[in-house]
Amino acid sequence: MIYRTSLSLFFLFLTFSAFSQKVKIKDEIATVDGEDYLQLKRNRGTEVSIFELDSTKEVLFARYMSYTDFSLVTRSNPEGKVRWLELKFLTLNLVCEVPSMSQKGLVKLLHENNIFVDGVLNEDNVQTLIQKYGSTYTNNRPGQVRVIQR
Repeated sequence: MIYRTSLSLFFLFLTFSAFSQKVKIKDEIATVDGEDYLQLKRNRGTEVSIFELDSTKEVLFARYMSYTDFSLVTRSNPEGKVRWLELKFLTLNLVCEVPSMSQKGLVKLLHENNIFVDGVLNEDNVQTLIQKYGSTYTNNRPGQVRVIQR
């Protein structure tokens, strides 16, 4: 019985490790599985600028955002903080919001959604990402005033 369980866990680990992506960030270059993917530069503690591989023009600006919602206070979240990343695609004039994550997590999200293809921003895949995530954090923020015109 223990042998079967150990063998099952080994294959489960092997499956996850075979499909996981190795993301590294060094000298402002993010690589995925050893291949250069994009350039990124941390501006301040809460801002990241992202560039196409062979360009100095910023194409994506990511900002860590948060607000407090006291209805979400729990033991694990005693301040009731809601955190997310606002992604501004500067050359396309588009914005979307994704759950808060590390810089490596952001690179992985962009890679999994093919936002950069051959080192260049892909507009169709950006549109798909925006359809998937939208602006749910801003739209659900308490105290937001919504104006409805008729």
